[in-house]
Amino acid sequence: MRRPIAGTLALLVLLAGCGGGDDTTSTESAGSDALASARVEEARACLAKAGFEVVGGVSDPVADNAPDAELVLSVGNDQVFVAFYRDSETAAEGEERVRETIGSTGLIDREGSVTVIWGTKPDAGDRVAVAGCAFA
Repeated sequence: MRRPIAGTLALLVLLAGCGGGDDTTSTESAGSDALASARVEEARACLAKAGFEVVGGVSDPVADNAPDAELVLSVGNDQVFVAFYRDSETAAEGEERVRETIGSTGLIDREGSVTVIWGTKPDAGDRVAVAGCAFA
């Protein structure tokens, strides 16, 4: 039985972080927004083509350490969270927080600035399919 994607909102809140950033924006950040958006849409299209139901997209993070974009998909009986961060350092910090939250029941895959969070240990085929889209 599939769990509804809406059930993943609690995990999203935990991942978003609760710290406030400053109100400034950099030209580097603004210039990379279009690239980030394109990257997220490529991943979304790939995941949908692979047969996964996908929601989410580019966000306006409320915290400096929050993902810049978030995709959530149903994989079997699991909800999978794909987080796109502005850089690999921020992704590594996010991975530490998430690891504390999911404990030993889940799994985290990370390459560079993209993190895939599994609530439970995934099937090998699903893991490869999601990674192929998320890390492409």
